[in-house]
Amino acid sequence: MNQRNILAAGIVLIVAVGIVATALLLSPPPSSPPDEKADQMMWGDFLIRAEASFAQDFMPIIPEEGPPFFSSVRINVTNTGQSILDFHNFSAITMTIYYNNTSEALVTLSLFLSPSQELPYSVEPGESVILHYSDRDDEIFSPNLEEGTYFYARVSFTWNNMNWYTLTTEPSEIEFTY
Repeated sequence: MNQRNILAAGIVLIVAVGIVATALLLSPPPSSPPDEKADQMMWGDFLIRAEASFAQDFMPIIPEEGPPFFSSVRINVTNTGQSILDFHNFSAITMTIYYNNTSEALVTLSLFLSPSQELPYSVEPGESVILHYSDRDDEIFSPNLEEGTYFYARVSFTWNNMNWYTLTTEPSEIEFTY
């Protein structure tokens, strides 16, 4: 093969991997809005649920781009079993935020584990671990929102680098800081 064919094959491979990765990261929109309770899922003896919060910051000054939108998600993992369970290779990847009572998405954001947290490797019986994730604030996202607006989120995560899972949070009102 000449260099041009090798380069073309490399580009096609990179584009294909990018398309597959993007498709995996984006959780499909829900067929119907969630009820008032958050999803829970069992993974072995782990009970997992997520809770999201949303805020728009109007202080101390509003940047040129507008008031920044912030979101965070807390993932609660509880050991319901009778023995210590190993808990590793867990990663929340994205959070798609939806207007309450609709399937209309506001935005999909990448999530990052709080820098002050290290992922625990074991959880005692009956104990819970709360993992704090948030979006990056290096780029300002500033939607035009009204007070009293409620959102819910669908959080996509992986465990042991295997399958992708999605948890839906209960609706939460956006907070405004003045």
